[in-house]
Amino acid sequence: MRATDHTLAPASAAAAAVAAAIVLAVSGCTTGTAPAADLEPVTLELFHIDGGPELDPAVDWYVDRVAELSDGAITIEVVRSCCGDAIDVEEQLVTAVADGDADLGWVGTRVFAELGVTALAAMTAPMLVDDYELQQDAAASDAAREALGGLDELGVAGIAVLPGSLRSPLASDAPVRTLADWQGRTIASFHSEAAVEALRQLGAEPLDVGFEERDAGLYDGTISTLENSFVMLDLDREHIVPNATVNLALWPRSSALIANPALAEQLGEGGMAILEEAAADVVERTSEFAGMDQAAIESACTAGARFAVASDSELAAMRDAVAESYDAIAGDPAAAPLLDAIEELKDARGPAAVPEIPAGCEGEAAAVGAAAPSGDVAALDGAFETPELTEAKLVELGMPPEEAAKAAGTFRFTFDQGTFALDADGTNGGPAHCDGSYTVDGGRVTISVRGGGDCGPGGTVFVADFAVDATGLTFTNVQAPMPSDAVLFADYRWTRVS
Repeated sequence: MRATDHTLAPASAAAAAVAAAIVLAVSGCTTGTAPAADLEPVTLELFHIDGGPELDPAVDWYVDRVAELSDGAITIEVVRSCCGDAIDVEEQLVTAVADGDADLGWVGTRVFAELGVTALAAMTAPMLVDDYELQQDAAASDAAREALGGLDELGVAGIAVLPGSLRSPLASDAPVRTLADWQGRTIASFHSEAAVEALRQLGAEPLDVGFEERDAGLYDGTISTLENSFVMLDLDREHIVPNATVNLALWPRSSALIANPALAEQLGEGGMAILEEAAADVVERTSEFAGMDQAAIESACTAGARFAVASDSELAAMRDAVAESYDAIAGDPAAAPLLDAIEELKDARGPAAVPEIPAGCEGEAAAVGAAAPSGDVAALDGAFETPELTEAKLVELGMPPEEAAKAAGTFRFTFDQGTFALDADGTNGGPAHCDGSYTVDGGRVTISVRGGGDCGPGGTVFVADFAVDATGLTFTNVQAPMPSDAVLFADYRWTRVS
């Protein structure tokens, strides 16, 4: 099991005392926020590891709510991709907040056990928090607020436990529906020793890899499964991991809002009360994640993803398989109180709420890279090259000048029975190569590439009408996630070279 790259020194006595004061101020009952007139205008930096809000929208909810409650006196600037892309990026975020590089941090609760503080471990116990009602109740519980007090050991103050999407196994080959489906399955797990251990108990082979390695592995077949939210399917991943099980929630992406201890003195009691009240209001919006999951499932289904359901007995067998994880939490005096509280809430709640599978979307999708079951993919077989696309030519076609400078060059597309390759020779950059796949539906083609290297995160390049003959190829009516690609690959003739 991989050791963390660094650990945090315990907070000084003074820092711990200030951190404890913050926890007491924000975790107890409040009588409302301070009048905005009593607050000096201030801008706070909040560190977050994601590059955008798509997978963790609650961050933006929080920023907006703080501004509302303070009548604009408190502005929060989110520093996204704050801490690089190393495997231990969340540990680095906690370190940065403790060191005063940021006022606030929004970080997965899973990270604290990596740093030796286990009080919040139950929030991500395997298959425990399995719907959004339970996650909301757990985040708002007295046990969760008390668990935040342990974070002063790391030199930060815990303000609140906050909600995130439920994470499930998304698979390239076949849905994970039974305990047997886990056996030998290679799965990219976000950095967490507890998650890795739970996946091993299920029979999988978890890989602790960075984002780029993860995407490359999904495409080359060395990784078959990703543990992530259904919203990931709506970010051009439905062609990469098109199989999911709607009622198999491994754990939520629950987060903690943490602060540098000096913030309490800077903001005063009224300002800290606003931060706490805004966090409570975000927790009240937890149910909105269910709507996002449902929308992502419906969108991904239209693009070819398929969804399965595990039976109650199959879920029970998986839960039994991770008994060691529960024994470890229950046997830890720091972690056990929150586990007991969540299990009581779960017993009182009853059956979990799960997303609905749209009509025609239940079953198993074709494996990544497989040809479409219908559609003449052979119609495109061959290699085709663009003319030289100069900056001036691309601007003439409608591309902004700054994008044209980056994209200028020549391109070759190679199609072969559903497999695809892109080769580029850029004017202002070196050669590039991407592999992928394509499907054909009537006279329309969908082209996707694998992530990693020159290809970025991968996903759909574009969808377009096509006309092909013995001498060349033309794409029209191009729809692309990147607007520049709709210009780059459309409305001129490609020459057949083989």
